[in-house]
This record gives sequence, C-alpha cells and structure tokens, in this order.
Amino acid sequence: MIGRVTEGRRWVPWVTFGLVVWALAGDAVAQQASNIELVGQYRTSRSAVRVLVADNIAYVGGFAMGAMPDLEILDVSDPTSPTRVTLYHDVSCVDMFLADHRLYVASGWAWLEIFDVSTPSAPMLLYRYAVGGGNTAASGVWVVGNLAYVARGDRGLLVLDVTNPTSPTYHASYDTTGTAMKICVSGDRAYLADGPGGLRVFNVSNPAAPTLLATFPTTGAIEEVRVVGNRAYLGCNSSAFPPYGIVQIINVSNPALPVLLGEYPTLEAYWWIGGIDLVGTTAYVANGLGGLRVLDVADPSSPTLVGFYEKSSTPAWAAQHVQVYNDLAFVVFYDQGLLILRYTPARLSLRSPWWHYR
Repeated sequence: MIGRVTEGRRWVPWVTFGLVVWALAGDAVAQQASNIELVGQYRTSRSAVRVLVADNIAYVGGFAMGAMPDLEILDVSDPTSPTRVTLYHDVSCVDMFLADHRLYVASGWAWLEIFDVSTPSAPMLLYRYAVGGGNTAASGVWVVGNLAYVARGDRGLLVLDVTNPTSPTYHASYDTTGTAMKICVSGDRAYLADGPGGLRVFNVSNPAAPTLLATFPTTGAIEEVRVVGNRAYLGCNSSAFPPYGIVQIINVSNPALPVLLGEYPTLEAYWWIGGIDLVGTTAYVANGLGGLRVLDVADPSSPTLVGFYEKSSTPAWAAQHVQVYNDLAFVVFYDQGLLILRYTPARLSLRSPWWHYR
C-alpha cells in the first residue's frame, strides 16, 4: 500500500517574492522547535552547504556563485563548544566522502578534489581531477575501495580509479538524460539521483562496465539518495515555483523493479530537501526554510513527523544538509554555519504548534 502524508497545515510565509526578498529580509521569525534542543553552534566564515563528521572532526564545506568558499575543519569532541582546527581557503563543496584519511570533495564545478586529512590541522591537496566542462559538474561522490563514483551533472555517472590518489585515472562512465546530483553505492548497486531523470539503479558488480538496471520516476527532481538495507530514501524537490520538498521511500529489494512504499511532502514554499540521514527507523531531513525535520519511518507507507527545529524564515537559516553522529544531528544552515542538535523522542505523538495554522 502506498502512503501519502502531509502535515495538515498551511504555512503563512514571510517570504513571498522569491530570492530577491530573501536577500533583503531580516530575522523575521523566532526559533520554533519540538522534541529537539540546541547543543552547540559554530558560525562559519562563509556559506555552509555540506557537513561530514567522523572521529570527532567535522568538515564543513560551502558553495557560492561568483566566490570561492572555504573548507572549515572543526573539533567537535565537545559538541557544546565546537572549535576550529583549521581553515582551507578556496574550496568549493557540494558533497564529501571520507575514506582512509582522504577527503573527496565534489566541487559543484568541473572538478573533484582529493585531500589528505590524516592530520586534520594540515590538510593537503593531493589532486584535482577535471570531470568535464559546461554543465558537467562534480555534484556527488561515493568511494568504495579504490574506486570513486562521481555524479557529474549532465554527463551522468563517472567511475575513477583512485588507487593512487595523487593521480586518479578514468575507469568507466555512463551518460544519463537527467542531471546527476548525488550518488550512493550499496553492495554491487549504485543509486544515482539524476535530477529530473529520476532515480537510476546500476549494477556495478563489474565497475568497469556499469549497467542500468532500472529508472524510477520520482515526484519532482531527485537531488539526494540514501540506501539502508532494502530501502532507498529519496530527497526530491518539486518543479513548481516556489519549490517544496518530498521524501520518497522506495523498496529496492528487487533493484530492477523499485517500488514506492510511501512519501512525505512538506508542501511549503522553499522547504526543499537538502539532505537525509537515517538512524534506525528515524529519518533526519534538512528541509530548507523548514529547518530540520525528524520523521518516524518505521511504517514506510506512513512517515510521521516526530520533531522539528526551525530558526528563521530567511535564507540565511535554510537547512542545507544533515549528518547524525553520536546521536546528535549536525546541521548546516546556509549563512549561519553549523548547529548541533539533539532529538529526544516524545512519549506523546507530535501535534503541529498553533502558529503553523491560519
């Protein structure tokens, strides 16, 4: 049975004329939260769109048009007081993957960068690999062994041999008709978020020759994908303007025939899906102006909102990405940096607060 759940409410937005008003608006709305508390916070030097946490180190990357952001490396061993370890200038980032002390950074532009971060205080650029030009951009990266799988915009899937990280080599590719945004590899299957082209499922048992197993048409353009067991969690954004986000849950036990189990549309202007992370049957969703949303997905046909943290309706407080580490949600907000949040399940089911109704 396919489930479709909404929050049963209509948001009255402060932002009504799109991005231009975003740039002019102030901090119009106070913090709103349910079942989530703020643990710590770090204001980054520039815009933040991606976070990766491992071994008490947080890597925060940014992306901006017309300017090169920075890669900030933070010590989060005390989550109440994150501190900067170092700042690496001029690193554009829309996705990251850490493997064997190497940080793979998808730039959002025409290159993939590989850093040695064995000493976090002194990251060293090992190589910058050009994935192409024009709309061919490194948008997502996933590493398995000595292979890096790269989502590269209008050119689909790229596979690189990174046995020698100072000189990666071409291994294979597969052009798609969409716009490849993110990639997730599970076993011998690669799941490509191909924008308006939907979810692409590849057999990569022979990574030198990826074969397409299935294409799943998503609701809106898919920009994020996470696979846990036999389920794929998709972050999609509507084609309507202003956009809103949809989380779709797919059964991929038969990868050649993905089946929709359920979905959760936010239906609010500019509440796009920027990132998804899973802990058991709890999904953490970076939801644009909707902040962090926490969903109970134990019943995939009926995802349920169980917690949220909204800071403001201005773009500076748009939640871009989330990763859960040591039971804490590390969330990056565009112009405000990193917030570390704790979700505590409530005993009673969550009701939307009165200010969400009109």
